[in-house]
Amino acid sequence: MSIPSVARGVNLIASDIARCNSIEFKNRKTEAYKGDASILLDDPHPSFTRDTFIQGMVSSMIVNGNGYAHITRDGQGRPVMLTMRPSEYIQPDVNTNTGLIEYTDFERGTIAAQDMLHFRGLVRDASYWYQTGQSLMQYAKTTLTNALLEQNGYNSALKNSAAPRLKLKHPARLSEQAGQRLRQQMSNYTGQGQGRVVLLEEGCDLDILSTKVETNTEARTHTLHEIARILGIPPVLLFSSEDSKWASIEAMRAYLSQCIRPLLATIADEIHNKLQRTSESFEFDPTPILFGAADDAARLSQLVNSGILTINEARSQLALGEIEGGNELRLPLNMSNSGGAENREPELEGTE
Repeated sequence: MSIPSVARGVNLIASDIARCNSIEFKNRKTEAYKGDASILLDDPHPSFTRDTFIQGMVSSMIVNGNGYAHITRDGQGRPVMLTMRPSEYIQPDVNTNTGLIEYTDFERGTIAAQDMLHFRGLVRDASYWYQTGQSLMQYAKTTLTNALLEQNGYNSALKNSAAPRLKLKHPARLSEQAGQRLRQQMSNYTGQGQGRVVLLEEGCDLDILSTKVETNTEARTHTLHEIARILGIPPVLLFSSEDSKWASIEAMRAYLSQCIRPLLATIADEIHNKLQRTSESFEFDPTPILFGAADDAARLSQLVNSGILTINEARSQLALGEIEGGNELRLPLNMSNSGGAENREPELEGTE
């Protein structure tokens, strides 16, 4: 995308989803384990990593409306490789003879629905589940068009003002001969002579006049907020990296609930349907999104002390191994039963 705020937003969403850990369950979520889907996502293709694959699929899903990957299976039908395919090469349709969904790959031919991992964006008519998703430009045409016009106008103004205006100052009056030589130098400086050195004589001094690029800041800010609303991102995350550090925990929770979780549910459902057995289930853990790299340990420590995470759950977020006794939740003192003997302070020796 040629719009910086859109590119930043899409990259943010795609990279955050790639950070989420995958979890598989057996027997109605009673037993977590690492199954075929998680193993394949960790090593989807010889040419790219897990993060590259997920970011590419999610980016295509948001921008183009669809992210496609051809599933290669072994002789037993187990998925062994995922190959991303350009969305413009793929066309889903219904086989009129069988009534089944098929994907036409303009390079690879007809591919069965079960062998095409399809991350769909917004769908115009949900009753047709095979239908392609809408691209970002399709459902946000007005906002993106305005953003492009504003961006082009800004670039044009910046280009026209890139060459600074100059002012020559002389302490008294420049002699006629020096003036002629200076005019000749300035004449030679233009055109193909740009970049040459201009010699100033008789105490002349040079001032560079700063230029001001006129932009409609209010309109640009409004457009940025509209883009943030469309993507489901807090506007502060679309500003500079320094500004994004100050996003509140409430803004991050809203971002998680309004943007990330719906996308994770859609993606997890497709992974379950195409890469898992019927008795299994698949989901993503979005916990890493709530923590910045510099604040991980401090915030995780608070969650552990509040009884929200176990020590081992917190350690896993920091890529650390489990420790003995780390799977028990800590119960804060103000939430414990004050009448329990285990919570009474020990009596000091010699007191009655």
